[in-house]
Amino acid sequence: MRHWMHQAMVRMDGEKMSKSLGNLVFVSDLAMLWDPRAIRLACIVHHYRRAWEWSGDLMPQASERLRRWVAAGVGSGALESVRDALDDDLDTPGRSQQ
Repeated sequence: MRHWMHQAMVRMDGEKMSKSLGNLVFVSDLAMLWDPRAIRLACIVHHYRRAWEWSGDLMPQASERLRRWVAAGVGSGALESVRDALDDDLDTPGRSQQ
């Protein structure tokens, strides 16, 4: 089964990200520098229905968050906490910041 949903507006430097403006950040470019798991964390730190701003701080913050999660290891209770947040309107920001 496949699911999809619309993401709210993503901005960069105060303008909407768009192909016509040429201000896109490509996952393929990010993946050359960052762990794909950190890229996912950078995106889900924002609620899918709220507009947000892409900034240069997002990837270092997400990478550090990933490091902390990996260091915490299995059995930290994080999985149940994440499932609870996802059940609450996909509240990824509610748990991804921990």
